[in-house]
Amino acid sequence: MNLLQEDLSKKLQGKRFLLVLDDVWNEDPEKWDRYRCALVTGERGSRIIVTTRNENVGKLMGGLNPYHLKQLSDNDCWQLFKNHAFVDGDSTARPNLEMIGKEIVKKLKGLPLAAKAIGSLLCAWDTEDDWKNILKSEIWELPADKNNILPALRLSYSHLPAILKQCFAFCSVFPKDYIFEKKRLVQIWMALGFIQPQGRRRVEETGSSYFDELLSRSFFQHHKSGYVMHDAMHDLAQSVSTDECLRLDDPPHNSNSEKSARHLSFSCDNRRWTTFEIFRGYKRARTLLILNGYKSETFPIPSDMFLNLKYLHVLELNRRDITMLPNTIGNLKMLRYLNLSGTGIKLLPSSIGRLFSLQTLKLQNCYVLDYLPKSITNLVNLRCLEARTELIIGIAGIGSLTSLQHLEEFVVRKEKGYRICELNAMKGITGHISIKNLEDVASAAEANEALLSEKTYINTLDLVWSDGRCVTSEEADEETEILRCLRPHHELNELSVKAFFRILLSKLVK
Repeated sequence: MNLLQEDLSKKLQGKRFLLVLDDVWNEDPEKWDRYRCALVTGERGSRIIVTTRNENVGKLMGGLNPYHLKQLSDNDCWQLFKNHAFVDGDSTARPNLEMIGKEIVKKLKGLPLAAKAIGSLLCAWDTEDDWKNILKSEIWELPADKNNILPALRLSYSHLPAILKQCFAFCSVFPKDYIFEKKRLVQIWMALGFIQPQGRRRVEETGSSYFDELLSRSFFQHHKSGYVMHDAMHDLAQSVSTDECLRLDDPPHNSNSEKSARHLSFSCDNRRWTTFEIFRGYKRARTLLILNGYKSETFPIPSDMFLNLKYLHVLELNRRDITMLPNTIGNLKMLRYLNLSGTGIKLLPSSIGRLFSLQTLKLQNCYVLDYLPKSITNLVNLRCLEARTELIIGIAGIGSLTSLQHLEEFVVRKEKGYRICELNAMKGITGHISIKNLEDVASAAEANEALLSEKTYINTLDLVWSDGRCVTSEEADEETEILRCLRPHHELNELSVKAFFRILLSKLVK
C-alpha cells in the first residue's frame, strides 16, 4: 500500500463515507484489490460511486448493476451547439447554416464536449462551404482508435493553426486533472519557442491570445483555481504528441520513448523517494518538470545532472525538500525558464548568472532564501522575476536587467546601484510600479534620467516620499523640479503621489 492509500485508510477508519471515483480507466484487478484494501476500514453502510467510460471497469469492480448515462437528445445537443456556433446563440438570421448545423449535430452522438468543440470551431466560419466541409469530413467515418478519441475532437484539432497544435499537444506532459495557470503555461510556451512574434506586440500578449483561442474552442475549461483540460481532450493531446511528451510516473508507451521524448514530467505519488537518476537517459530533453508529489522525499540533485541535460529550455523543481542547486546549473546555456518556487533552497549559486538565455525566473514561496547573487544582473534577457519584494529591491544594479517586464517596487538609495537612474534602460516595465524613498534622489537631472515619460507600458504609478520630513524652502524647490522630471507618459491610468507638499501637487496636475 502506498503513502496515499495509507493516509486514506487512516482517514476512513471507523467512518461511514460516500466516495466518488471519477473517470476510472484501470482494468488491472490487482491494482483495484490493493486500492480496495484502503477502503475496508470504513464503517458499514459506506458507499462508493464509480464513473467510467469503460464498461469493463464496472464489471471488474462488481457491486450493483451499472447505470448508463444517456447522451443528450438531438434537440438538447443542438441548443448547446448553437450557443457556441452563433452570436448570442441565435441561428434564426442564418437559416442556411442552421440547416447544415442540425445535420452536423446528428454526428455528435449527443456528446456535450463534442458539441462545444465543433460549435466553437464553426463560430469563426460564416460560409456554407466551410460548414459543409465539416459536415462531409472523412474524419466522421474513421474507426475509433485504441485511445477512443472522439472524431469531433479530432476534427476540431485538425483545424487548429499549426502554432496552436504544438501548444495544445505539449499539455499532455501534465497529468490528467492538472490545474493550469495561464501565465505560467504561456511562459513555458515562450521558453520553448512556440510563440511567434507579432510586430511590436509583447510576446506575453501573443501567448495569452493563443491560450484564449484554445479556451474559446473548449480545449481548456474554466476551473475555480485556474483552468483544466477535459479528460477526453487530454487523451487527444496524448495521441497527437507523437511520443515527444512523456510522464515518467507512467510506463513508457514504447521502447523508443527514451530516444524521442523531448518534454518530461514527474510527479511522485507512489514512491517514498524521488531519485534524479531516472532522467539521465533523456539527454535530448527540452523540458523537465518535477511536480509536487504526495508526501514524497527527494534525493539531492547530483552535481553532474545538468551536464547531461544540456539542451533543457524549461526546468521546474517544485519540492519543499530540494534545498540546494548544483553549481553546474550554469551549464544549461539554453535554459529560458527556471521555476524553483516552493523549494527549500537557501542559496542560489553564482553560476546562475551564466544563464544568459533565461527569460523567466520564479522564486515564489522560497522562504529560506535570504538574498540573490550579484551575478543575477548578468541576465539581460530576463523578462519575469517572481520573488519576495525584499529580494528584488535588494538587487544592486537592477537596471542591467533591461528586458524585465514587471517591477512592482523600486526603493531609491543614495549609493551606487540603487539610484533612480537604474530605471533608465528598463523601457519594457509593464503595469504597476511604486517608486519609494524619492527624497534620496540627488537632483532633478538624476530624476530625469529615469525616463518615466518613455515607459509607455506603465499604467499605474506610485511616487512616494517618506513621511515626517522637514525641508527648507530651497529643498522644496528642488523637489518640485524632481517631481516635474518624474512626469509619466500621458496615457497613464492612475498616478499616486504620497507624502509630498500639498501646495506643489497642483503644479504637477496642471
